[in-house]
Amino acid sequence: RIRDNDGPQNITHPLFCEDTHTEVPAEDRYRVVRPPLLPQSLPMPTMYMLRKLPPPTKPPPSYPVPSVSTVLDFIENIWHRARLTPQALVICLVYVDRLEARSEGALLHARSWRPIIFASLLLASKVWHDISYWNSDFSTICPMFTTRNINLMERAYLNLLQYNTIISASQYASYYFSLRTAAIAIASPQKPEAPSSPGQIARGRDNFRSKYFLTLNVPSAKGLHEKTLAVAGSLERERELREGARRHECRTSS
Repeated sequence: RIRDNDGPQNITHPLFCEDTHTEVPAEDRYRVVRPPLLPQSLPMPTMYMLRKLPPPTKPPPSYPVPSVSTVLDFIENIWHRARLTPQALVICLVYVDRLEARSEGALLHARSWRPIIFASLLLASKVWHDISYWNSDFSTICPMFTTRNINLMERAYLNLLQYNTIISASQYASYYFSLRTAAIAIASPQKPEAPSSPGQIARGRDNFRSKYFLTLNVPSAKGLHEKTLAVAGSLERERELREGARRHECRTSS
């Protein structure tokens, strides 16, 4: 889902760009100018003033599209150190999709995925947990974000969501079962055959999940299921590549 570096027209806020938090800001530059003065009959001392120059323009840095393991390590680090619950991860995914839907552009890309996921986990922790860490604690957990930037980023995130942080039970269930399907697909590489009739659906392995979606009439469940299968496929391919590289190293060493 994380796209390549997009153009600046798709970046809604500089706080969601990684280089805003990692690069050292440019020093302020000034120029000495002499203000125009009206001719005076009496001699006056020469006056000068400092005028601040705009920062130099430079192209945004390019970041590689992260692998699944890179994203997983980033999330696991925050999840363990902030003592988040599994429910917070599901809510985090809901907020990421909601943010992309409201931003009118490809917001989740190689340059912005870390700030967006971090802000989503932060917001999910405050919404779900009765007692959540302070923003200064999250700055200690992930030092690339300062407390001041975390405060600004949280405010910008809520403004983009229009402070809509409520998640219904049906929406949470749709995301939960989609993540569960992805986990089952990773654990069992062989993809089961899709049933072709309503009777087979009722007798299939996904009996409860299918009837639950049909009963609640969950919106956009089909698109979310397709995203889940795509993520599961990419995870399985990456696992096969790692196993192949490990077998090759074993043969080389032997």
